[in-house]
Amino acid sequence: MKKVWKRVIGVSMAAVLTAGMLAGCGKKNNDISADMDTSTPISIDMMLLNNTSGDGAEFVFKELVKEKFNIDIKFSLNNNQSHFEKLNLLIASNELPDIVSPLPADRAKLIGPKGALVALDEYFDYLPNFVKYLEEDETNKISAMADDGHIYALPRFAPEKTDYKWTPIIRQDYLEELNIPTPTTYKELFDALRKIKAAHPDTVGVVNREKMTFLKAFGVGYNTFDTMFYNKENDKFEFGPMNSGFKEMITDFAQAWQDGILDKEFFTASEQQWQEKFLNGSGVFTLDWPKRAYSLKESYQKLNPNDTKFNTNLIDPLVSEGYTQKRLNYSETLGLWTSWGISANTKHLGRILQMVDWAYSDEAQEEIQWGLEGKHYTVNEDGRYQYTPEMKASYNPQGTVDPMNTLGLNHNRIMRVEKDNGVVEIPDDLNKIIQGYKNNVEGYETDYKIALTFTEEQSDRIEEIKMVTDTLVSEGVVAFVTGTRPMSEFDGFVAQLRQQGGDELEKIYAEAYASYQEKMKNAK
Repeated sequence: MKKVWKRVIGVSMAAVLTAGMLAGCGKKNNDISADMDTSTPISIDMMLLNNTSGDGAEFVFKELVKEKFNIDIKFSLNNNQSHFEKLNLLIASNELPDIVSPLPADRAKLIGPKGALVALDEYFDYLPNFVKYLEEDETNKISAMADDGHIYALPRFAPEKTDYKWTPIIRQDYLEELNIPTPTTYKELFDALRKIKAAHPDTVGVVNREKMTFLKAFGVGYNTFDTMFYNKENDKFEFGPMNSGFKEMITDFAQAWQDGILDKEFFTASEQQWQEKFLNGSGVFTLDWPKRAYSLKESYQKLNPNDTKFNTNLIDPLVSEGYTQKRLNYSETLGLWTSWGISANTKHLGRILQMVDWAYSDEAQEEIQWGLEGKHYTVNEDGRYQYTPEMKASYNPQGTVDPMNTLGLNHNRIMRVEKDNGVVEIPDDLNKIIQGYKNNVEGYETDYKIALTFTEEQSDRIEEIKMVTDTLVSEGVVAFVTGTRPMSEFDGFVAQLRQQGGDELEKIYAEAYASYQEKMKNAK
């Protein structure tokens, strides 16, 4: 779930901020050449969201940058909460480090025009590799652009749409044992789970990985979401909890809870507890990355070598009665939430631009994402990458080195251009299913790459509304599903959401979407 920005900058503070930022604007094209001499060592500060301890001393990216550009990166690593709290304070005091990641583009679009960040488009001559990806699709450029026409954020790109997430995973052995057809709808799934529960009373049915994740993951099959999303069918942004698909989803899950085919820890289980549901044989269905179907089976069989029947398998995405388009989420094509921001106060803009442009090159991406060939990964005969035995991965839990947290490899907040050369983590039979998705499943991004630009006033109002509605939705969903609040009150719940700002949210987004459409029209 994306972090909701907590506003810590008051009106008077914002006024001081603006004045201070405007005084610290970055260098222009004609005077950064002196910064590009790599013979002199320099040190830059980079604030990075990283949910593990340490200082990033072993990050391969740090080593590469030191070697190639004579830059010593001093990392400041922060967990999800502290990163954004600290970032807000640094913005308010005009003390941003040289680089911040992530600096979500919506925030960059607000503080950039005030002089806090480098206007990257003024230096495109120095960023040909970045510009190549930015201009592959006009929506990339428009989505990254602030209202003043400048671009202040360096996003992650994913030009090859192969990274599916929230794929349906089911106990295939139970389906075969009981001669149950593979479910294609949620109604069929719940019917199947009731039959499995009758034959295997210890099973808990649907298990959930994280609290409230299901609102996003399962919502795709109901054409809804837990907050604002782009409804492709209606060509507009909607507040998901107020549409009919959301009601259908909650109704279905409430019945599943009552029937005992929804895990009683559905809203509270940690990731470890969620995984244990399958390893102890009680979990039957979940949504997760495709590779999980393989890793769960492998882990179970290591714990139970004599049980050869256990089989978790991928199936096609499920649909609802109200929405029949098969969809699977994939990671954002344009990763604006994971953008880098470069402080306008940096003293080393030229050197940083050199580093950035290199980071977007094909050669750099292999090393940034996978490390050094032979040491960190190997390449199989199909040209796909696989970690060496020392590297810990879902398919290799015995590995002793954590690629992402220890080495920073495939770190989604360190510069990435995601391509289909990923680590081999699944056998051929599962890979065939994944490849089949390309032919009969619509790849879906929640916002379809449409990254709207809001005014500061709109952004503030969105935050104010979401502080109320997020709580109403999370508490309401739990109450309805678990039966502490009857579904007969759901329409009243929707009316309350409308009154508390749901209708206003849709109006704000409609205005921003109209502005986006106008920019796209003018760009053609």
